[in-house]
This record gives sequence, C-alpha cells and structure tokens, in this order.
Amino acid sequence: MNYIFTVSGFTQKFWAKHGNGSRDIHKAMRKHAGEHTEIVICMWKQNPRGYARKVAADYKAGDKIQINVYSYGGGWWLMEFLDELNKIAPHIEVDTVVACDPVLRYPWYLFPLKIRAVIGKQTLELPSNVKRAVHFYQTNNKPGGDYFVVSEGTVLVSTEELDYTHSKIDNSAEYLEAATFEANRLFAA
Repeated sequence: MNYIFTVSGFTQKFWAKHGNGSRDIHKAMRKHAGEHTEIVICMWKQNPRGYARKVAADYKAGDKIQINVYSYGGGWWLMEFLDELNKIAPHIEVDTVVACDPVLRYPWYLFPLKIRAVIGKQTLELPSNVKRAVHFYQTNNKPGGDYFVVSEGTVLVSTEELDYTHSKIDNSAEYLEAATFEANRLFAA
C-alpha cells in the first residue's frame, strides 16, 4: 500500500476559519488516492507509532511513502513515526519528506528542554530511512527556524527560508507547491 501522510501542527484546527495549510495539502494529495494509495491527514499527536506499524503491515516491495509535515507534525509525529518504522521494518524507506517549519518537541519528562523551542534553535536530525527531503523554515518568530540535518544517503533537495511567521507558513504557496510536486513525481502514472 502506498501512503501520503499530511500532519498538522500544535495549534492547527482542521476547520479553522482562517485556513489550514495541512488541510489544503491533503486536499491536493487526494487526486492520488486509489485502491493502492491511501491519503491520510492527522494531527501531530495522533499515534505516529501506530501509523508506522500500519505502514509496515501493509507494505509490499515497490510501495511509496510521502510525508508532509508542519510544526510539531515534523518535530514530533515525523520523528516518532520514523523511529518506530526503523525499529520494526528497517527495510522500509520513506521516499519523500516535505517539512514546513518543523519544531522539535521533547517528551513530557524532558520538560526543561521544551523551553528551547521558544528561546533558541534546535536541531532536527532526519534518520537514514528517508530517501529525499525538502525543508522550509522561517526566522520571523518562534517557534520555528530550527536546523534540519539529514543523514548520509538522504538527498536534501532544498532548505529554504520563507518570509512568513510560524503561524502563516503552513499556508504558503511554496509548501503547497513542493508537496504537490513531490507527490506528482512519486505517484503520477
């Protein structure tokens, strides 16, 4: 089974009156839905390890995976998903990650480190089970603007600073265009 995940940030509401970039990207991804491709939208705290187990259970050689993430969707959900996938099925790679201003989130028991999201830069290290990554960030306000490092073997297509605040960058045309481009590249017949 092929998968395209779109994962929202901490404060995003799916039906917000001012728009929601994750919902817009999910809508654009739906054209790739079909018998062998599932399109999923979820919030940053929605069972990333469970989704990794589902992907591992459904996976067949040649299946493709794209993950589009914003804020805690990138700094929590993505990292938990990739960690679990690597533990239970190290042979499965994520084809593409499109990350929009991901914010590293620490577990509750490391609460003192959470303050770093507000006062300083953090580093997100993308593990080796990702083949390709696109990264957008902003430095206009916090949280966000974190460093993004990829493992050897992962192609970092681009890392680009955009002129938005953290709460608006998910609605950027650049993020939507990159997610759409990567999905078309992977899933177009």
